[in-house]
Amino acid sequence: MFLLFVLTVALAVVATTCWPHLLNKWCQSLRRSCTEEVECVVCLSKVSRSEKLRSLPTCRHTYHHSCIENWLKVRPTCPLCRIHVPPRRNFLLTLLLYLVQRIGKWLQKYPLTSEIQSAVWESLGYIS
Repeated sequence: MFLLFVLTVALAVVATTCWPHLLNKWCQSLRRSCTEEVECVVCLSKVSRSEKLRSLPTCRHTYHHSCIENWLKVRPTCPLCRIHVPPRRNFLLTLLLYLVQRIGKWLQKYPLTSEIQSAVWESLGYIS
């Protein structure tokens, strides 16, 4: 029951507060990556605009598509930051799962008071 509550709160928070900020940040990173000179750390060569790229879902580091695909077949971690890279899924699903995990950790660290918990449940229509 508590897990359902955490997921409901996480989805509500993502939908109302986090999503616009994350979408804006993602768009800014795309614009920046188009103007900056980027180097693929797997093959150590420069990335040109015509090459197919892949950004990892959790850390957003970018590599040549073929380079990172071959890398991930051997080890499921980012070459730069070593964060675990989950199997490839839909980008939005991966982002949502990552956000729910982060919000769940935050809620464990800073538990909701019963008043806030009741207000959240009421605002979501669970309490009449």
